[in-house]
Amino acid sequence: MTTLNRPVRRLSRYPLGPSFGHDRGKKLAVTLHPAVGEAFESRERLELRPQGTQRPENLLLEDIYRYAISCRVTAERLKKSRK
Repeated sequence: MTTLNRPVRRLSRYPLGPSFGHDRGKKLAVTLHPAVGEAFESRERLELRPQGTQRPENLLLEDIYRYAISCRVTAERLKKSRK
């Protein structure tokens, strides 16, 4: 694997569904930004925005990973409690 040195941009394959209001039917533009320095605010982040807009949502990769683990643990607890 290589280190992230510059932003990597991609477009989602499928458009947003009808629950996204004015953005329905638009694909998501996704940008993975590298860390710029040693400061806390300059860590790697993921930027999501509907294609053709300038309304990005920025998320730290660390926070996304924490959320994914939390979702998995919650799902496992629910599964156990149903038994």
